[in-house]
Amino acid sequence: MSSAGKQTKPRDNKRGNNKGNNRGGKNTKNPFAKDPVQKEADKIKEQTSAIGEQFAKKLAEIHQLQESEYVKTMKESRAYLKKNVYPEIEKITKEENKIKDSIAAQKADRKRFFEEMKETLPLRQKKDELFPAFIQRNLDSVDAEIRDLESQMMSIKSLQEEKQIVSAIDRAKAKRRQIAAFEERKTTESGGDYKEQLDKLKEEKQPYLDDLNKHKAIIKENQKKHDENFQKIKALKADLTKLNEQRDALNAQYKEKKKILDEKWTVWKKEQQEIKKQKDIEYKARKEQEKKEREEEEARRKVEEASRPPMMKELEACENLISYLDNLKYNKKKPSQKLNHALDAFGNFSEFKLTPPQRPRDIPERREALIAKRDEIKQIQAEALKKREEEAAAKKLEEEKQESEAPAKEEEKEEPVPEAAPTTEEVAKVEETAAAEAASEE
Repeated sequence: MSSAGKQTKPRDNKRGNNKGNNRGGKNTKNPFAKDPVQKEADKIKEQTSAIGEQFAKKLAEIHQLQESEYVKTMKESRAYLKKNVYPEIEKITKEENKIKDSIAAQKADRKRFFEEMKETLPLRQKKDELFPAFIQRNLDSVDAEIRDLESQMMSIKSLQEEKQIVSAIDRAKAKRRQIAAFEERKTTESGGDYKEQLDKLKEEKQPYLDDLNKHKAIIKENQKKHDENFQKIKALKADLTKLNEQRDALNAQYKEKKKILDEKWTVWKKEQQEIKKQKDIEYKARKEQEKKEREEEEARRKVEEASRPPMMKELEACENLISYLDNLKYNKKKPSQKLNHALDAFGNFSEFKLTPPQRPRDIPERREALIAKRDEIKQIQAEALKKREEEAAAKKLEEEKQESEAPAKEEEKEEPVPEAAPTTEEVAKVEETAAAEAASEE
């Protein structure tokens, strides 16, 4: 098809539409706005814009010719389908898809249901055994297991053994609840009459499908007439071809101007990159300084943490157990009743070589023991802090002593080295000389 037959608007050279105002990026001012080459390029753009206006005018005339009766008829049919037929068909189709999804989901649920039962139930279903009887048989099996575990609780010998049995009982009870839930899910399952619903929707959809086929036939018939009415707009399309040729010539001129501007732009961009490079260096230095400050702050924080007393976790655990005992709920009129504790309570008390009180009368004894532990921890903390203070004071004293002795050591280094003492032979020789001189004088 020729360029006129495409009925396209002339290209506006989008890269030049903003007259270079956005070449440097978002919201960047064009550095060559007053450049003579840029002004020539802008003038070419104005001429291209005028051709575009002529093109649009002739194209509007073509559109007016195309607005004939048969075109209107096609538009009316399409509008009718869009408003009255397509939405209804889509609505019914969605309902059909929902039902189909429900059927698929139900099949998947049933499959998962039987897979869960197979994995969870300790016993398998016998041939011809009804589902309620099958579930009850599994419940009886788990009840027997729970009774056996509870009977073992009467002869436990250690805290660890008690924890294991309690955990096993909890797991067995959880399994029993899961088995009972299988029976409830089986009872509440309902397939639903999906086939009847689908047939009803199919009946509702058929009139719309008939309407759709009717209007498609109207559109097809008028489309043939539309294809035949082509000669009247040939002359206008020829004009569009000439306008496109003029536009191409202007685009070629614009391309030459743009090449020159691109070279200038490359130089300018390189300069901007150097500027950015310098800014990046400054930014990196600033970030390094910030990092250094953060590291110094972290070092200060670690020093503060190191100055904290030791055994803070142990002290907190002890305080929590005292609070736990103070908040225990029991009947004060029954000091011999058995107290119930959470499983983690045994582990918490064992950290202090204690066990939770079994009876209300045991609570004061455990509380006094925990208070003694707390006081012991506080005493250790006080001694540790005192030791740190003494070490810090000794270190400071040593540093001051070294600082005061440093000048004296420097002076010692500067004193002249004393001459060596005379040997015994040299002393004897001097004495002999002195004696001879004395004798001669006599």
